[in-house]
Amino acid sequence: MSKTTMRSIKTSLTFVIALMWIYPAALIITNSFKSHNDMMQNFLALPKKIDFAMYVETWIDFEFLMLYKNTFFYTISTVLLIVLFAPMAAYKLARIKSKLSSWIFILIIFPIMVLFKPT
Repeated sequence: MSKTTMRSIKTSLTFVIALMWIYPAALIITNSFKSHNDMMQNFLALPKKIDFAMYVETWIDFEFLMLYKNTFFYTISTVLLIVLFAPMAAYKLARIKSKLSSWIFILIIFPIMVLFKPT
């Protein structure tokens, strides 16, 4: 096969794979603007009218404002604690050379080195 034919096959295959990845997300976004009955009757159709009622209902039922406040509080407090304690631990581990400090260093580094999701 020629170089251009291989390139065309690779491009076509990449395009098909991209469509397979994008299609479920497009369906989710499209169906989020439908009422529940419309979604159940014809899942693949475009919405007849754009309806934000599902977004409002979800915002109210799940109390998203409180969830955002909790996330903001958790993030800020965690970052502040890390900024406070990480330099102290690093200074202590860098200055004192003992078996205990070596083991603590390994315990700190090990979660970084281990793969999160084995492939």
